[in-house]
This record gives sequence, structure tokens and C-alpha cells, in this order.
Amino acid sequence: METARALANAQDNIEDITAYRAALRLNWRLWTIFQSDVAGAENPLPDDIKQNILNLSVFIDKHTVDALASPEGRKLKVLIDINRNIAGGLMTNPAGAAETPPTSSQAPSDDSNGG
Repeated sequence: METARALANAQDNIEDITAYRAALRLNWRLWTIFQSDVAGAENPLPDDIKQNILNLSVFIDKHTVDALASPEGRKLKVLIDINRNIAGGLMTNPAGAAETPPTSSQAPSDDSNGG
């Protein structure tokens, strides 16, 4: 969310080209970290999700280069929306996930005594 906020501030103050470029570089760094993490063999995500994140990262790379080459506030909106949607998704529980961990009375019993 910090990165999306920096991009939004840059979009609102497009005349401050230093802040504009700094926000883009911060976002680019964040997505480079995502790329590196997802590309690692030890990453537990399913392959299709890894590929989707990598594809999105390639888009971010190309869009960032374009935004740096030709500064325009509207070019930041796409990046802001992507970041906010990703952050929002990470902050929600998947459908069917428990809101709280099970208590001891909810935990499965050990039926090793045969009944």
C-alpha cells in the first residue's frame, strides 16, 4: 500500500518529476522482489499462480519504462490499481477459510485407541 500511495501522490503532483520517478522506481523495486521470489524453486505457490505473477511483472516492467520515458499522471493509475488490487487480495481470507484458528474443543480428536 505504501507504494500505491507514493504513486498516487506522484500522480497528484505530476510537476514534481523527482517524486514521480522515485515512486516509479520504488514500485519497480517491489515488483523485482516479487519476480525474484516467485522464480525461486523453493516458492510454494502453484505453478500457474507463479506464471501469472511473472506475466504481471513483465507488464509492470514495460509500463514502468514507458512511464519513465514519457511522464504522464494517467500512466500511474494502472500501476496504482494493480498494486491496490494485489494488496486487497492479500488482505482477505480465501473463501471457506476459517476466521480464527480452531480451539481445543474444535480440534480433531486422536482416535488411536480404536473407538
